[in-house]
Order: sequence, then structure tokens, then C-alpha cells
Amino acid sequence: MSGSPNSIFLRTLAGAVIRPPPVWLMRQAGRYLPEYRTLRAQQNESQQNESRQNDGVANDGFISFCRSESATTQAALQPLRRFCQLDAAIVFSDILVIAEALGLRVSFGVGGPVLDKPLDDRAIEKLLEDRVSLEPHRYDFVARACQGLVQGLQENHFLVPTIGFAGAPWTLACYLLQGRAEKNFPRACAFVRRAPDLADAFLALLAREAADLLAAQRTGGAEVFQLFDSWSGLLHGKENTRFSLTPAKTVFRLLREGEARATKSSETRFSTPLIFHARGAGVAWQEVVRQFSGLDVALSPDASVDLAALVGQLETLERDPALTRKIVVQGNLDPQFFLPSRDGSEMCQVLQAKAQAMRGRPWVVNLGSGIPPDAAPERVAEFLSAVKEIQA
Repeated sequence: MSGSPNSIFLRTLAGAVIRPPPVWLMRQAGRYLPEYRTLRAQQNESQQNESRQNDGVANDGFISFCRSESATTQAALQPLRRFCQLDAAIVFSDILVIAEALGLRVSFGVGGPVLDKPLDDRAIEKLLEDRVSLEPHRYDFVARACQGLVQGLQENHFLVPTIGFAGAPWTLACYLLQGRAEKNFPRACAFVRRAPDLADAFLALLAREAADLLAAQRTGGAEVFQLFDSWSGLLHGKENTRFSLTPAKTVFRLLREGEARATKSSETRFSTPLIFHARGAGVAWQEVVRQFSGLDVALSPDASVDLAALVGQLETLERDPALTRKIVVQGNLDPQFFLPSRDGSEMCQVLQAKAQAMRGRPWVVNLGSGIPPDAAPERVAEFLSAVKEIQA
């Protein structure tokens, strides 16, 4: 794209109508790419050799991968080398590096992350007591991963910005309280209803950690930040506002305050683009817009949210005098279209319909959730070619 790498995002968040719309894909790198699977196999072999040299002591393979600047840089560059139409690069990391920073042991398998021991009330109280003694440089390895990616982009002449990310407090709490990915996360939902005040304190702690993680990525050179609340849809009404939206707002507020201190500025608006992705049909998008409008945060609906209905909500909200800017939308496309069994022409038709629905409005082309592991790279390429036609 023309102009400086960050200019497209600055113009988007300023409320400008973007033509052509920029495009990036959630979870660009991953198991659907054969080159990524090869890289992981090589890294695992290296870790096993290191383990033998250290009397069999080794970290979880995926966490070790995330701690390797070389490995994360290679992984993050792979999608850009394969798909030339991407307009951004995503830092390779995981939202649960925060769990490790809090002293919790996490392993990753086929079914996703697993904690050795889910948190209970006493463990949460101890975390709240001990946070002041946490290692001050606990996210330096993520900053180094960002630095490596930024350098790799420059060396390969990819003139695109770097996107950093973190998990929102509620989503982090779901994993830490449940101990693993589980339908509806019953332990987490029961906890916020049984001990709401303790939940507030715990979510505030996680908000500070998420803000620190994003700040480390900013130090490393990331230019855009996305906060994922993957399980926001488990909560409704006032519970959603209290335990999902409010802690997520805190993350962005802390990040903005840190930016103000770093620049010694008294301004309330800054150049760093921020994106909030709340997944789940139960999310009331009008309330999301109201909560985040003052922080200049773009919104990312997931594929379960009807985009045409959302556009109607936004048009109504723009007449609200409390909202002083247009709302930017990114995402909303179903990654299931990338499966080998799906019809590529159907995907293109849906994309065209979405583009028509967003005609004349700021829009970033993206998915409503991550690319599935069994996606076909050829389908991704077809999708990006269809986006290129829209951009033209």
C-alpha cells in the first residue's frame, strides 16, 4: 500500500472512509501452513536436544517456541511470504504468556492450553498479594519478538505495520479459572456470580498484566494493538458490562496513560490504533460502542454478528451527541470458508455482499475468528485475490 505503513490505520481510526480497505487475517501463522509445521518440528527437535543436555528439564514446547526470537520472527513472516496481499504482520505469541508471567504452569496440546492447577479463591488472593513482587522484565521476550519481526519486515521489504495483541481480562480469567478450554467455562461464570468483588480485583490485575504485555510490544515496535475477548458472549447485560467490557476498557486506558507518560503529553487522543474484538452473539454491540467510543477504539464483530444489522446500529449511534466520531469496523468474515470442503465461489459472494454492506464506511477486511488448523492455504489465497479485486 502507498504511504507510510501506519498511515492506513491512522486514517481508518480517524473515521475516514477507506478505499481500498486494508486486509489482514487473524492468526496469520499456524498449523494450516506446511512451512509452519516444518518450523515447529525443527524447533521441537532443538528443544529435545537442549533438554537432554539439561538433565531432561525443559519448558512446554509451545511456550519455548514463543520465547525464541528467531522462531517467532520466522513464523510471523511466513504468511507474508506466501500471501503478498496482506496489509499487516501479526506478532507471533499467545495470550497465555500472561499465565506464565504470573507463575502458573501452562502446557499446550491438541485440545489447547491446560493449566497444571486451575485457580481457586485462595490462589487468586495470593496472586493479588504477590503482584508487586512479579519479575519487572517478564514480558521482555515479547518485546524482542516484536523487534525481530520489525527488523525482518524491513530486511524483506515488507512495508506493512506490526500488530500486537493480548487477551482481554475476562477471557484470561476463563482459562485460569477453568484450567482448560471448556464449553461455557462454568467455573469462571460461577466465580463472578459467587464472588463479584474478588472477581473485580482479579480482573483488574489481569487488566494491568494485559496492558503491560501490550506496552512491551509497543516498546518492541508494534504499531497497532488488538484485544481479544474470545468468551465475552458467555456474559449478558450488566454482567457483560461489569466483567468483560469494563476490564477491557481498563486495559486500553492504562495503555493510553502509559503512552501519555512516555510522550509527556497531556492530550487524551493518541496515534496508536486500538482494536477490541468481542466474540459471541450475546454481546450487545450498541453497549460496546458506547463503552469504547471515547478511547478511539475500532470494533471487531465476530462472524455470528450480522453485519447489516450492525451497520444499522452504528448509523443510529452516530446521531447520538455523546459519540463524536465514526465507528470503524473490522472482521465479521467466517473462516470456515477456508476449509477444503467449502466452495470458493460462495466465499467470494459473501465477501462481495459484506463489501456492499460497508460501502462508504470505514472497514478493515478481516475474519471473525482465527484461521482453523485444517484450512487449505489455497482457499486463503483465493480469498485474498477476491479482496484484491475489491481493493481495485
